[in-house]
Order: sequence, then C-alpha cells, then structure tokens
Amino acid sequence: MSACYQATMRQALPAATIVVDHFHVVQLANKAPCEVRRRLTFQNRGRRGHKTDPEWIARNRLTRNREDLTDEQVTTMWTKLEAARPIGTSILTA
Repeated sequence: MSACYQATMRQALPAATIVVDHFHVVQLANKAPCEVRRRLTFQNRGRRGHKTDPEWIARNRLTRNREDLTDEQVTTMWTKLEAARPIGTSILTA
C-alpha cells in the first residue's frame, strides 16, 4: 500500500499484479479517523486528548462496524460528537 513499495514493484516487475490483504486495508482504514481525531484535538485544544473529551470517549467506536454497535451506542456517540464543536463535527464529516 505504500507509494514507495508500489513504485518499486511497478519498476521491477511491470507485469505483476499488486495485491493487498484484507487485514492491512482495514488497518489503514482504522488509522484514518484516529489521525484526524488526534490532529483536530491538538489544533483546537492545544493539547493531546483527555479521557473526558467527547472525541476521546468515542475513539474506539469510531473504528467499529456499524453493525457491531447498538442503535443507542451510535446515537450517544453521534450526539456527543455533534455537541463537541468544532472537533466532533469535523470528525463526523471526515
């Protein structure tokens, strides 16, 4: 998935098909909301997240499948993040 790896493989083996396994795709997808949350928290609060911050509380739920969460968990997370402006709304739209 890295650009360097892809470029090297395309140059060394131009006819090869590049394949990425499911685990690494999911891992990259889960890293994105975490990086956005960390960056926005630092930009808006000038510090790392604390356990009382709404975006910190929702950090684990942001990387779970919607099917694995109850409607109550989704509603609670969504409501708290919407109330935590501008960080929460930015996370929800990212």
